[in-house]
Amino acid sequence: HLFDAQMKRHLQSWFLHSASKHVQELPLKMLKACSQVGKLLSDFSSLDEAASILDFGLSTKTSLITWHAQSQQSRDEMAVDVGNIWHERGWIEHKRGLHQSATDLYTKGLDELRQLGASDSIA
Repeated sequence: HLFDAQMKRHLQSWFLHSASKHVQELPLKMLKACSQVGKLLSDFSSLDEAASILDFGLSTKTSLITWHAQSQQSRDEMAVDVGNIWHERGWIEHKRGLHQSATDLYTKGLDELRQLGASDSIA
């Protein structure tokens, strides 16, 4: 029974560690999904739906900033997706002929990348 108890504790510890890691990775995966799906919808000229998905990604990134601010690598990973979302959101406005709105979104995106402390190669 001692072996069974040790094995049970080992498996519980492994499971808890794995579950915790999975939960911590979910916000970045969600941001990446919003970026990729929004771009795909934009490419297929479904601009309203694309804008909605991208806006959702932008609305949820605030919690990610504090959640994933531990390392430069995680900030850079997040910054790539945030930058892609801002860029695609601006590109949608450009396709709609709203050039000033597009410029404003591009500018906001660049400002946000600077605030995130993204590496210069990203911004």
